[in-house]
Amino acid sequence: MCRLILILTLTLLIFSCERYQEVNRKFLNEKDGLIYYNGHKFTGKEIEYYYKSDQKKFERHYKNGMLGGKIIKWYENGNKKAEGNYIYHNKNDYYKDDKAGILKFML
Repeated sequence: MCRLILILTLTLLIFSCERYQEVNRKFLNEKDGLIYYNGHKFTGKEIEYYYKSDQKKFERHYKNGMLGGKIIKWYENGNKKAEGNYIYHNKNDYYKDDKAGILKFML
């Protein structure tokens, strides 16, 4: 009986965990202020690339369709442009612009 409960608990945990995915921005959709991927609220990293160079332009993190976590932007030459954080739809007060080396207001 204990084995059965353990197996059921582990199965439930495995299938209830959200998958964290990396997805190109062009495959994401916005509806009612939330981000969706394949019809489900998106959890993972959104990535956009520069068209000509295939270099990363930015990456942002989402959980249950809401923007939250680290945001990084790059110049087309690959150097980091800026880095900041969101706390689920609320911008923090600053981000760091690596080119100037100073703190500035939000992205």
